[in-house]
Amino acid sequence: MITRNELVIENDIAMDRLDLYERKMNNKDLIELRFDSIDIDGNLYIIDDEVRVQLDNIDIKLSYKRARYRAAVLDIPYMVMVMSVDRLKKVVHVAHNGIKDIIREELKTNINNSIDKKHPLTVMSKVTRIKGNAGSNHIIVDLGNIGIIGVIKMKDWGIAFTDNIRMETRYGDIIKVKVIKQILWNGKPAYSCSRKEAIEEDPWNGIEARLPKNTLVKVKCTSKTLKNFFGKIEGITGINAYCEYPDEVKNIEIAIGDIYEGYVSAVNEETKLLRFRIMKKLSS
Repeated sequence: MITRNELVIENDIAMDRLDLYERKMNNKDLIELRFDSIDIDGNLYIIDDEVRVQLDNIDIKLSYKRARYRAAVLDIPYMVMVMSVDRLKKVVHVAHNGIKDIIREELKTNINNSIDKKHPLTVMSKVTRIKGNAGSNHIIVDLGNIGIIGVIKMKDWGIAFTDNIRMETRYGDIIKVKVIKQILWNGKPAYSCSRKEAIEEDPWNGIEARLPKNTLVKVKCTSKTLKNFFGKIEGITGINAYCEYPDEVKNIEIAIGDIYEGYVSAVNEETKLLRFRIMKKLSS
């Protein structure tokens, strides 16, 4: 049960937050928000001490009926500006797309300053395109999801070897990158980026304890060469394992995207070695 004094305290907190948002509205301050909920109409919102801070779907045009895109928009922070404060309903409306030009220029300034100081800025970004084939592909991202082009070469994707980026990510994924330098891409200003440098934990750390020799695992084939194929291990992210082709007598066909059962034949954290031998095919 809430006493009258507790209710007054809660209302005071809410009014303090409303004062804060009203000041930010009057000052035209930019705020970075990460929303944690989407309502039935596709509006993004958070509850900040009883105050509902909402980014209307009409602003971002979210395809909220598709669960994957609903989840993706909750992964990325939005730069917003307060547009209205309703004290009676305790609702604050913010805008994102409507102020993209302002946000874009501010982010570009921050990125360029960080490049000049040799302290690359980390930016949450949206995968917009994957170009090329296995062994030579690269990713195009939208830095901050506000229309700034970023390019990630395959060698800058991860700490572990990656042969086929198409098996690692797809359109709409939200990833963290470091912005390294200014470049031209198809004649347009862009930025060279590295996902590898933004990874906070090396996936090879402790690999010998997690996958000791002879451990049984499931492996998904991501790419093939004449002598071997590479695979993703179920439960282990960020590492592509070197897999030996099974003996011909086993009559096991290896195909990209198919899943196999195998065992660890060699593992070494220091040299970043992880080798598997395949026993049987599980599914395609």
